[in-house]
Amino acid sequence: MAEISLTALREPGALTRAWRISGFSSRRLAFYEDFLDSGVELRLYCRFRAEKLEGRGAPDYAIVREIGDRLAQGRSVAAALHGLVPPSDLVLIAAHESRGTLHQGIAQVIDTVREEIQLRSEARSQLTTPLLYMLLAIGLVTYGLPWMVELMSKNLLKPGMMSLDQRALVAFTGFMAHHALLFNLLYTVVPALYLVSLPRWTVASRVPGRGWLDRHFAPYAIYRAYHAALFMRSLGAQLAVTPKLEHALEAIRANSNRWLADYIWAMEQRLPSCRVRPILALDVGLLDAAMVDSLMLVSLRGESEQAIASRAQTACKRASATIRSYVAAIRVAAYLLLGTVLAWAVLSLMTQTIKQQTEALSNPAAMQHVR
Repeated sequence: MAEISLTALREPGALTRAWRISGFSSRRLAFYEDFLDSGVELRLYCRFRAEKLEGRGAPDYAIVREIGDRLAQGRSVAAALHGLVPPSDLVLIAAHESRGTLHQGIAQVIDTVREEIQLRSEARSQLTTPLLYMLLAIGLVTYGLPWMVELMSKNLLKPGMMSLDQRALVAFTGFMAHHALLFNLLYTVVPALYLVSLPRWTVASRVPGRGWLDRHFAPYAIYRAYHAALFMRSLGAQLAVTPKLEHALEAIRANSNRWLADYIWAMEQRLPSCRVRPILALDVGLLDAAMVDSLMLVSLRGESEQAIASRAQTACKRASATIRSYVAAIRVAAYLLLGTVLAWAVLSLMTQTIKQQTEALSNPAAMQHVR
């Protein structure tokens, strides 16, 4: 297990120089698939692919050449991929390499990466639609509601039209509507922007999931639950091939947070000028340390791998349920905002109609003119 300790990404020629954060999973998947299709050993494949990629000017050539150089030095495949792929890939590859079934292990890694890409795509699509509805509602409330209330105020606050209490209520509503921009910025716009971006001050925390904001901010909980689901799905595949479950869990437990911190560091080195980065583009197996600790305790108590796999599946379902609950909450908020706008629009039209009818009844000359 020493060869796959996964302690850092800061080796020369590691992920900091290639396989950039944009499309990282797709690039990884293409590397694995092309290797299986080539039918040659990995060292030769890396040599020819690096030359091909370098000729096209693709940034992948550096990392592929690095893998080939490590293999030429006599390292194992797991050691050659150390620091260049996620820990979940290495656990599967190392387990199959020790059994002499490397190609079968890479095939399982391909299935895991495909599932990872699919899950991230589903999560992004589930979050995008309610966010668009919410932003639309924010715009309507911010710009439409003040105009409607102002129109109502002009019509209803005339002498004799309403009682003093009713006029005070309309005036207060108008005040709130005129300040809708401030309230929207505080309670809707800022969270929505946070959901689709990762500010630099959050990256500085190094290990997400430990601060007050991370524990209480719902959109970030979606992100954590999503990656927890990714990890649990990959763990289910690891249980089928890892000879000793304790070793796999130990490697993941010892390096998950460090790997995440180094990944963020590598991202900072590649994108030093960017101040905002997409959250869902972070291609890393984020998991809560408490989750791994609980799995370790289960394994130390001597429970079967089937029992641990069952617990992992349950945790995955809980994480997926968390994602669905937060998405549902966002949708409810968007529908409430849209409902508020529609209600004010209907009320404004009714008020305008009542005003016109009242003026027509109180002014016979105007009535005759209308006729």
